[in-house]
Amino acid sequence: MNKHILIIFLFFASALAVNAQTGIPVYSFWNAKIHRHFYTINPGEVTSAEGWAPDNPSILCYLLTSPVNSTGNSAIRRYNNPSTGAHYYTLTNNAPAGFVFESILGYEPGVPLINTGVPIYEYYNAGDFYYTKNGNGVAGYKLDGLAFYGD
Repeated sequence: MNKHILIIFLFFASALAVNAQTGIPVYSFWNAKIHRHFYTINPGEVTSAEGWAPDNPSILCYLLTSPVNSTGNSAIRRYNNPSTGAHYYTLTNNAPAGFVFESILGYEPGVPLINTGVPIYEYYNAGDFYYTKNGNGVAGYKLDGLAFYGD
């Protein structure tokens, strides 16, 4: 009986996993001219002529393109501040003052409310929001907390 439970668990766990084969990459860019980070599933959105260069690492995480279960995977919303060029990413409909909704970046992997993906942390410094898997601190940035889950 335990063998059957293990097989069922492994089947569902593999079905929920998001990676390079099943998810979409979220590309990470840095613009040294305006001191801003930008994250997108479409690297063609930015150009080197505008000052954008791939960040290190160039892929932040992998996300789903749509919810995969009846309870819905949480949407990650992208907001833009047109006057500063800053972007903000959140699971909520709330953004800091001056930011306007741009698009859905993607959807968290895993089972909603159980947080089965890789934590992505949000850091802030002088108008720039920086997102990373590193929860141990980033030089020059203040940790704002857990932003969302990727894979």
